[in-house]
Amino acid sequence: MYNAPSIKLPESVEDLKVYRNRSDGTYTARWSSPYTVYLYQTPKKLTFTGKTMKIEDLKSLMDEIIPIEEYTDGKRFAIKDGAVWYVYPVIQVGKTAIRGSPACVMNLEPFRDIERTMVNKDCIITMTWPQGAIEAEFRISNSEIKNADDPGLERRTIRRKDYYEERQVVIPMGDSVRKFIHIYAKYKIEDDIMASRPVIISAYSVECRKVRYTASRDKKTMTFKLSADPSVGEIPAIMAVQSSERIPLRSGDGEVVWRSEGPVVFENGSATQSFECGPQTDMERIRLFFVEEADYNLFKFIHPIYRRR
Repeated sequence: MYNAPSIKLPESVEDLKVYRNRSDGTYTARWSSPYTVYLYQTPKKLTFTGKTMKIEDLKSLMDEIIPIEEYTDGKRFAIKDGAVWYVYPVIQVGKTAIRGSPACVMNLEPFRDIERTMVNKDCIITMTWPQGAIEAEFRISNSEIKNADDPGLERRTIRRKDYYEERQVVIPMGDSVRKFIHIYAKYKIEDDIMASRPVIISAYSVECRKVRYTASRDKKTMTFKLSADPSVGEIPAIMAVQSSERIPLRSGDGEVVWRSEGPVVFENGSATQSFECGPQTDMERIRLFFVEEADYNLFKFIHPIYRRR
């Protein structure tokens, strides 16, 4: 006879959380268990009885996820485009697997090549449908971006067949100067309808107006003189960016040397903005930009041209 205590198995992982990293499109899984946790995935929802099974049986049903990066309480991994994974946290004890509750992770392809034009105060949207998408859902807000789950958003659903009959989606602007639109691609996965991550676009019902400016400086001060149509009462917040070698083409091409304190007020189509500067400030390597990228839908800068020797 041989006597020994039975193995006490650890508790299964029941608090698995998986979220998408916007910076690079990878995914990070987190949990609170002190044990070493492995992640397995299957593209279909499986039904099990109990929480334990043989490791060899587990591996015959699922594939282990090879992480990009590992932490004491998590792993970072990648999913190919269009995939739907049911991710299971697994603790291994000898030849036994303790299987935790799964998390459904989707990398469904969103809409691509979204174009918008204004025709008679209607926003006309065209886009490339990803393979397998059966519907498009539009969630629309006026004036400001709202959370996509806000119950006050206007919602519209367009079937793939209907889109290809019209070759466009029409969003009436009504009296709104600006609308923000979340666009989801929806797929049928087994018996469920699942949505991709949203693409957010903005639509403007007014004509983009030009803002011209000139720059000058003395020993201590740099001055911008701006001009626009007399109907322009103000423009959104602006900033001056100086590059190290050439004229900046984008706001990220250099260092921000000055920002306006909120919107710039115009009087009779003109405004003046000044700031203190040092000897390192080079007027010919500075350009004005709007602080918010979306403001380029309302206004466009006409930059001065310097005569270089």
